This record gives sequence, structure tokens and C-alpha cells, in this order.
Amino acid sequence: MESENNTSHKSVEAERNRSYHFPDTRLLVRKNHEVDYRILLALYHHRSLTVRQLYQIADCQVKENSVRNRLRTLAQRKLLSSNSRNGIARVPVTFYSLTNLGLRIVVEDILQVEEYVPDLDDFKYHYTLDDLRFRGNYSHHYALQEWLADVKGKLTQYYPHCEWRRYPLLEDEDNVGYRPDWLFFQQNETINRLLEESPYDNPLYIPYLARKELYNQLELHPLMSVECDRGTMSRTELLDKWERLKGYDTLPVSNMVVYYPNESNNTTRHINIRGTLFHSFEEELIQDKFTVFEGTPESTAKVVSAYLNRNLHLVAGEAYSDYNELLRLVRNANDHYAIGKIALASQEMSWKEELQLPVEVDRVILKETQSTSEIQFVYFCYESWVNPIAKARVLNKWLQEGNLTLFDKASVILMYPDHDSLARDVHLKDSELYYVAYDEITDEQKWGKAYQRNMKYRKVVWEECQL
Repeated sequence: MESENNTSHKSVEAERNRSYHFPDTRLLVRKNHEVDYRILLALYHHRSLTVRQLYQIADCQVKENSVRNRLRTLAQRKLLSSNSRNGIARVPVTFYSLTNLGLRIVVEDILQVEEYVPDLDDFKYHYTLDDLRFRGNYSHHYALQEWLADVKGKLTQYYPHCEWRRYPLLEDEDNVGYRPDWLFFQQNETINRLLEESPYDNPLYIPYLARKELYNQLELHPLMSVECDRGTMSRTELLDKWERLKGYDTLPVSNMVVYYPNESNNTTRHINIRGTLFHSFEEELIQDKFTVFEGTPESTAKVVSAYLNRNLHLVAGEAYSDYNELLRLVRNANDHYAIGKIALASQEMSWKEELQLPVEVDRVILKETQSTSEIQFVYFCYESWVNPIAKARVLNKWLQEGNLTLFDKASVILMYPDHDSLARDVHLKDSELYYVAYDEITDEQKWGKAYQRNMKYRKVVWEECQL
């Protein structure tokens, strides 16, 4: 038995150390090009990926085990290198990267660059192995690619994307100012047509200067920047980073996602991050000139994919944004008032202009009794979506300063699609705000149930109340 095990071990070692003839290997890859080319290009685009990440990102149209087997085969044939690093909870994670031979197949067979020269100057038609070599914090790269894989797995349509080095946000033609971890671009008909003709003909696979020459009619507009926060930057450093982004004449991106992958003390970190975002981008957030998502990797991947899938209209199709359904719930609440009424205001009216509010609101509810009048301002929320919270805080501050004395009471309400998303989201110390879970008021079939967040004995207490 021991002899059989030794023989098996020796055969595995022999297979691992076997020297393959490159032309034969190239031929085998061509025969399996529908899977192998996608794997090689994904590593060319993302530098280094795990099996799961490749399965999500490369879109090979085969099962994950098949991708795993192909990776082992390509590694055995010296087209890929594999390295194990500590991943989440220090569990070893295997990453795959291109070798020199793997890059040759990408450049010569897939990109079809006429001549492969491994040592090129800045103006080049393909990236070199040195360009693809990973430098820096490996756990940061792992967390970034894990997030991208999650988003890619949820998207129903393609958005061009790449790391910032492949599309530098140039300042004065040569100085890079803001350096995000990754960029998503607006949907582009030219790229979509190219990819329909060939899934490998993506202009972002070609370095920036050569791309501008080869695709001189191609206009790529950055849509969203991605920031994987490592938790190492202080409040001052975060503010400096956001100021560099604001340093452009106009913001180079209209959306940004910031996520913090570390579970340790995450609530405090999220609150600190949001505090810097409110401080730097308050005006842009309340005017919807800049959309920001901030939270955990899971929550931000969910909200970003929904945002992109809905063509940048996040609440489109959500039940809580249906005017007629909310009107029905508000009307049902009238039955509980012996004297007085409650009504949902017209959705066509701009209450910002009518009442000279500092920000626009999503819905307005008017409530009258025999002796008092009340107005309720409602914002649609989504877990990790920062904009409605910024608007609610600005409006609430404006009300606290003594404005809008026309009504006896004015309330600012954040309405989430369900209680789970309300409970999971990050909430700052805004005790005056009201929170509503739409699934709960639909269960009760009337408007009214809400929560307030208060501090008691140094602990956060959610208190149920009626609006």
C-alpha cells in the first residue's frame, strides 16, 4: 500500500515538473479556446484571481469544477502560475496568474498583436508581464476582486470596467490626481458591438495611449469609482482623498462605492467613512450630482448591481416607490382618526419650491386634526445608499433651526423596502429621524408604524412609535 502511495506521489510530481512543448500546448488551448481564452483574458484583465472569482468573472459557460480543472491543466502546462496566500480568516487561498507563456497566447493568439516584445516603452499595444505583476497588499487585492466577482455575478448587462491604471483620470494631461481601486464606465454601444462580434475584442485590453490611436472614435466616460477601504486611513487621510477627487473642474465620476471588508469593529469604521463623505460631498449628494454607496462588501455589491441593472434608477420597480400603493395605505390610516384626516400629497408637486425646502423630497404626507397640523417628509432608502440619508439629515437640520413654522410638527422619515435592510444599514446618531420598514406597514395595511433610534445607557435602542 505504501509503495502504491509513493508511486502515485511520484507520478503527480512528474506531471507537475513535466516540460511541455509550447506549440503543442498552444494547439490544445486553441481546441478549448471557448473556455481557455476567457480564463487567460480574465487574468490579463484582473492580474490574479481565485477559482471562484474566475468562475464569476470569466463567464466561461461551464460549471465551477470545470473551471477548476482547466486552471490546473493550464498551470501544469506552464501557462499559469499558482500561489497560496492567507485569505479570509487565514484560510489558504490559491490565486492564479499568467506566466510569460500564458501572456504570449493572450498577445499573439487572442489580441493578435503582430509582434510580441516583452520589453516595451510606455506606448505599447499590450501589457507586459511586469505590468501585470502584483505589487502591494495582497489581501486588499483579494477583497477587491471578491467584490467585483460578486457584482459581476449579479449583473444582467455588461458595463465596461478596469483598474484605474488602465484608464487614468488625467489632470493636465499627465498628472494623475484621484486614484480609485477600480472604474466602471457608462454603457458604450461601440464596445457592445465589438464584443458581439468577438467576446475577446475589448478596447480596455489595450494600453491607454495605443487605445486612443486604434479607437480614436471610442468615447469612454467613467461612471463609478470603486474604493476598497483597508481601514488604515485616518479621517484626515480620507478627507484628503475625497478632496483630490473634488479637485477636478468637474467630478470625473458621477458615482462612487466605498466598502470596508473587515468585520472587526465595522460599525465604527462605517460611521467614520460616512462622516467624511457627508463632510466632503454634502452639496453634491443632496443635489444628486454624485451618488455614493457605502457599506459592507455584500450590501454594496447588492445595491450597486441593482443600480446598474436598473439603468441607474435604483428604486425603479420597488413596491415602496409606487405612489398609488402608498396612497392606499395612507387612506387606510384615516380610519384610526376620530377627528381629522391624513393624505398623501400630489407626486407632481415640487415641495422644495412650494415650501422653499433646502432639498427635494420623495413623498409628502399631510396630517390634520381639529387642533394641530403635521407634515411628514419621506425618503426612499436602500441599504448602503448614502444620498437619501444625506438629504434627510440636511432637511432635519433645517427644520431644527426653526424653519417651516407653518406646521405644528414636521417629521423626516427614511423608508426602507423591508425591516432587514433597515436593521442592517449603518445609522448615524440622528435620533430625530424616523425609520419605516415598508414590508411592516403593508402587513398592517396602513401607514403609521415607525422606529426611532435612541441612546440609553450608552447603547442604541430602537423604539417603536406611531407616525
